[in-house]
Amino acid sequence: MVQQPISFGRELRRRRLAADLTLADLFGLVHYSKGQLSKVERGIKAPSRELARLCDVALDAGGRLAASIGSSVRRSVPDSCSPRSPRRPIRSGSCPPMPVPRPVRDC
Repeated sequence: MVQQPISFGRELRRRRLAADLTLADLFGLVHYSKGQLSKVERGIKAPSRELARLCDVALDAGGRLAASIGSSVRRSVPDSCSPRSPRRPIRSGSCPPMPVPRPVRDC
């Protein structure tokens, strides 16, 4: 399960219900699937900054939803794969050998 600020999903659901919106209604406003929204509300999936911003506007949260995730949103790509991280040297034998191209013969 993805770790996320515990309050984001609960707060998103609280505000959605207070606005008398279903997941389908919120989908129409933010254009994220009902399944994605449900997973975020239940804490199964971490919200992206963009989703938090869109929900904030749609639910008139005054920036509180977007601010609640701040920099604590976990990256879906490990830091070692990030283009900003220094490259780790490849250990010998860690990659399969490259196939040797065969010469093309003219017939």
